[in-house]
Amino acid sequence: MNDVVFREMTEDEFANYLPPMVERYAQERARNFRVPSEEERKVAKKQVNDLLKDGLKTEGHFLYNIVNKKTGETVGDLWFGVEVERRRAFIYNISIREDLRGKGFGKQTLRLMETTLAERNVEKIGLYVWADNSVAQNLYRSLGYYDVGLNLQKDLHV
Repeated sequence: MNDVVFREMTEDEFANYLPPMVERYAQERARNFRVPSEEERKVAKKQVNDLLKDGLKTEGHFLYNIVNKKTGETVGDLWFGVEVERRRAFIYNISIREDLRGKGFGKQTLRLMETTLAERNVEKIGLYVWADNSVAQNLYRSLGYYDVGLNLQKDLHV
């Protein structure tokens, strides 16, 4: 049973979505790379701006509010890109409201996204999950996602 639907973000919603999403991304980068947040804010902002160069109108990118069908409330957001010629999609960001995590909305969102992408002839979905996010890793693996690589890093104290 799926209690979620996707609703395309409006320009106003996108304007409200972008700054906190970039900040979360910067904090995740800083925490996992063990560097100051200030450094990662610049990197995160540049990466997101490069990817979404035309905002909501950026070709191949889809940004949605995740809505609970029963209540009509927004439970999270989703951003993915599709490479039509390669028949691939990439999840850039998926976020469920903190107060609603653990209630199945993440799993339902991923299943609905998979159905939506299969209807567009997408054959593979990729994503990047941070090393410190074991909850997300377990969720993805429970749905059949598998590891395709492992990034390692060592800090040299020079």
